Amino acid sequence: MFRVEVSVRFGFPDPRGEALQKDIRDLGIAIADRVRGSDIYLPERFIHWTQHPRWTREAPRKYGDGFGIFLNAVEWAKSG
Repeated sequence: MFRVEVSVRFGFPDPRGEALQKDIRDLGIAIADRVRGSDIYLPERFIHWTQHPRWTREAPRKYGDGFGIFLNAVEWAKSG
């Protein structure tokens, strides 16, 4: 399965990660040095041709329909 993970860039404040780290410490768990909040997105379209339900019955494609969405997300992340 493919996924896109989006996190705050290193060196920038991460309010969700800081709040989670405080909650972990409040539970008495002191082993977590750094905690980072992330969003994970799972594409609803297929990325690789073999993920398509009819991949054995149709002519193969180089990329699946969701690959363009994935590339757009990568380009957006690089631009920030």
